[in-house]
Amino acid sequence: MKKQRYLPFGYHIQDGKIVVHPAEGKLIPDIFISYLNGDTLQTIANRLQQTGIPYSETSMVWSKHMVRRILENPKYCGKDDFPALTDQKTFEQALRLRQQKAPKPLPHIELIRKYMTCAKCHSKLRIDLGTRNKVFWRCDTCELRIGPIPNMELVDTILKQMNALINKPDIFQTPIAHYNHLPIQVGKITQNIHRLMDQPSAEPDEIISLIFERAQFQYECLEPIQYDPATLKLQQLYSNRSILEQIDETLFSESVQNILLSPAETIQLCFINKQIYPPKDGELLCHKKQ
Repeated sequence: MKKQRYLPFGYHIQDGKIVVHPAEGKLIPDIFISYLNGDTLQTIANRLQQTGIPYSETSMVWSKHMVRRILENPKYCGKDDFPALTDQKTFEQALRLRQQKAPKPLPHIELIRKYMTCAKCHSKLRIDLGTRNKVFWRCDTCELRIGPIPNMELVDTILKQMNALINKPDIFQTPIAHYNHLPIQVGKITQNIHRLMDQPSAEPDEIISLIFERAQFQYECLEPIQYDPATLKLQQLYSNRSILEQIDETLFSESVQNILLSPAETIQLCFINKQIYPPKDGELLCHKKQ
């Protein structure tokens, strides 16, 4: 014989058989109808609390989780030889509605996780879940544990940064060309230019000639960076775009190299041309308290 506490709400044992509980059973059809009419689980739980009928001997206070268990239990439509308290069609409608309302995985979070990098040592970060599923990020190289950082805050911050670049794609700049080691002649020519400029009688053409000669030496010593194709690609990718309502995974994958997370919980995007945005200090995640 089944014990009372193992039976779903709405049933009890009478003469060795599972039968409908007179008081509890009347509530079951209303629960399904209320849910299909748009009431939330918590609204239904509050209403059930007012009836004075507890969910069980050990649970005097109704919660939305108790209501959810009722809506998802097929025994209420006659399964496993339980007396039906609602029809099959109503049960299936409620179940479909529950599935539609069920929280869906946060878009793009799996993509973003692959790019998470320690801003201090540039090692890949790994997820380290804390209590109550709080999300931390751990750098095994630096032995840092950063967080907790809610997934939504991470996504929102990155989306905000991408939209800032869509608004102003000229932020992407070709890396500044650097001089290789300048020959001694450049230093000597510079000294001669300064010496002549200090002489009132110096010929301007002679000074101009030396300036051109020095420029020629400097040009020949420049690193061979005439343009940066990665920067050009970034400018093209982010130009003439509408503001994003959610992260564009193709744009993200084609433009971002790493997401830099600092111990201070700031976020920066490192792009394919090695440029980092925001350039200084990063952007404080939204949840961080001042």
